Amino acid sequence: MQNTKMLGKRESMSKLELYNIYAGYEESKPVLKDISFFVEKGEFIVLLGTSGCGKTTILNLIAGMIPISAGELYIDGVKSNVI
Repeated sequence: MQNTKMLGKRESMSKLELYNIYAGYEESKPVLKDISFFVEKGEFIVLLGTSGCGKTTILNLIAGMIPISAGELYIDGVKSNVI
């Protein structure tokens, strides 16, 4: 069966939800502690903070590159905690 999606067509997510997220690179040292925020389609957000505060960790977590220790991550309403 042929894939009917157009190659190169960029699909955008319509909603991102993080609830009480805890995550880190070492289990005993969480980088993110109780982080919650929501992004709706069309919104633009910026992550600001000092070096080492968890900005890149949040992006890696959303991309599925690191696991969530606790909390829930939803992309377009689908729970996405599992890598």
